Amino acid sequence: MKKFLTILYILSSFVFILSVSPTTTESASCKVIASFDPAGEMKDNWYKEGSTAVDIVFNTTNCIGQDIYLTVYEEDFPVQDDALSDSNLDNLKIRVVNDNFKFPLKLGEEGCEFGAGFDCHLYLIVEDKDGTNYYKSWREKNGDLFYECDADCLSNAKLITNSSTTSGSSSGNAVGVGITKESINLSQGVYKLLAPIGKLTSINTSSNGTCPGNPDITNGVACYLNIIFKIGIGLAGALAVVMIVVASIQYMGDESVFGKTEAKGKIFSAILGLIIALAAYAILNTVNPDLTGSGGVTIDDVSFEIDGEPMTSDDLVPSGAKTTKCPEGIDSSKPPSCKTITQKVQAMLSKARTEGYNITGYGFRSKQRQEQLRSSNCGSTNIYNKNATCQPPTAIPGTSMHESGLAFDLQCDGKSIRAKDNRCFLWLKSNASKYGLYNLSSEPWHWSTTGH
Repeated sequence: MKKFLTILYILSSFVFILSVSPTTTESASCKVIASFDPAGEMKDNWYKEGSTAVDIVFNTTNCIGQDIYLTVYEEDFPVQDDALSDSNLDNLKIRVVNDNFKFPLKLGEEGCEFGAGFDCHLYLIVEDKDGTNYYKSWREKNGDLFYECDADCLSNAKLITNSSTTSGSSSGNAVGVGITKESINLSQGVYKLLAPIGKLTSINTSSNGTCPGNPDITNGVACYLNIIFKIGIGLAGALAVVMIVVASIQYMGDESVFGKTEAKGKIFSAILGLIIALAAYAILNTVNPDLTGSGGVTIDDVSFEIDGEPMTSDDLVPSGAKTTKCPEGIDSSKPPSCKTITQKVQAMLSKARTEGYNITGYGFRSKQRQEQLRSSNCGSTNIYNKNATCQPPTAIPGTSMHESGLAFDLQCDGKSIRAKDNRCFLWLKSNASKYGLYNLSSEPWHWSTTGH
């Protein structure tokens, strides 16, 4: 009878552990990636008005039957970017009927402007019905299209459509194209786990995130921490059960008093360990539910400032201009630079010319000019707001390396270096460090004394 009760206790303990093991469910969220085909920088004579077309390509996951909203933008640095509204490509409603589809687009010149660099720079934004969650193709793979105007930079683009997939002023046809690119979550503030925890594959770090299967927890990160605690308790319970089983077998099989005493000690230790694990969770949850995630967890956004587009002109250097990072003063040579590095920069550009690389660029930017850019790109009330959303990203005045003459936006043969396979970029990659300049990895054109 005693043996039977022992076995029954073991089995009931095992069932209890299984019953408290963490289980989660996750509702599938719509994910999307949008790109151009072809994409990137096009040759000078590539665009022909009225005859040049590209595909806007979509790869979606869990979006079939839902509506997404597409806007095509033309970047007008440093002023506000233009949505191609005259081309009916502003907030275009698309009903997703296939996971992979594309829209042919006959290109135009709406919003494009003559000047340094490419006349036209198109990128895509995909939003949900509320207009708050979106995927932006700007600077993503195949997400930007650069080309020169063919005429007066005024003609409109035209979506080539033949069905009712879209609504509003235009309509489109979803055509499967068999894309195999990795999709990107449609909502911001989503962290995709490197490896799933049960059925949990991503964490919503925004304030309105919810735990899969537990809407009482109002933040996805809290759900993540809850699962980690529960998994730890579950493992402790599983190990305790294993130890109890082994010790019980030892207790039943060992006839000596010392053997039975040792087995009982192991059983007691296993049960004590499980109690300690449960007590630790209970104490933390009592002291502060946030410690276990059950009360919700807030993660502060980590942000950094960059100058999102290359300079297209230098600022005039005020007489005797000095900055904190350049107390020696700004040299007015081309490009304007801090006097501590002027000779090195000039030597680098001269060396490049002797080897057949026509590298030029722009350097010094005044604080007043930085304030104007910040106002244009981030809003007039957000000039010094570090949490502001800027398009393109723009440094807070006083933090840009350009303001100290220690950064340069370089060009190759008169055009901005926008790709890392650009021949001048490759030369700079091999030689610039010899002259004290380093590249900001996200901006092929931007070189500074610190790489920032």
